[in-house]
Amino acid sequence: ADEVRLDCDLKEGRFSVTHVQQRNISERTWPSSIASSRAVVTGFWDVRRGSRVLELGSGGGLAACVLARLGCVVTATDLPANLPHLEASLQRNGVLSSVKVRPLDWSQAPCSVVPFLDERYDVLLLNDCAYDASAC
Repeated sequence: ADEVRLDCDLKEGRFSVTHVQQRNISERTWPSSIASSRAVVTGFWDVRRGSRVLELGSGGGLAACVLARLGCVVTATDLPANLPHLEASLQRNGVLSSVKVRPLDWSQAPCSVVPFLDERYDVLLLNDCAYDASAC
């Protein structure tokens, strides 16, 4: 397995986020996850400390790790079978205790979405949630 590392330089200091790349679709670091993480870190996207972020289809959690390290209140979601890998990635990057991990299966909508209807979010983040499985 390969490792993806994203180095982040901020006024407050520098930090790195790593993700162990697997062959499984949900355990890959997709280019849009890296791009959105960089957009937040560089200030291209104005996501502020304390912003409530709901990430749909978190996969390996790269963006969730970056957002949590920046002080956002993150809820990371994915299919139930993918949550152990997501939690391991959050743990490896030291943010598991500050990220809410919740199952979300879009094929079970609207039932799977109901738990999220009572919560308010400032940012809704989706990275490569539509893909062609035959391309993998």
